Amino acid sequence: MKIGIKYCGGCNPNYNRSEAVSRIVSRYPEIEFEPANHDTRYDHILIINGCSRSCAGYEELKANNKIFINSVKDIGKLGEKLKT
Repeated sequence: MKIGIKYCGGCNPNYNRSEAVSRIVSRYPEIEFEPANHDTRYDHILIINGCSRSCAGYEELKANNKIFINSVKDIGKLGEKLKT
């Protein structure tokens, strides 16, 4: 499985986004994570927003599923979303 990661601009983050992604990557060592590339189709794309405004641009990215991480709480829900 291949997952692209797209960050928002980070203008007003409510949590440490890089730390959250590190936790995700270490929790799923069997998954290949990389910065999202416009020319690649992914199984999933993680849209890492620093707040609930969810302003990260993602429309041009190609994936079977786009998963929004807007807070640390969303990390706990990630396992169910990765099964789809």
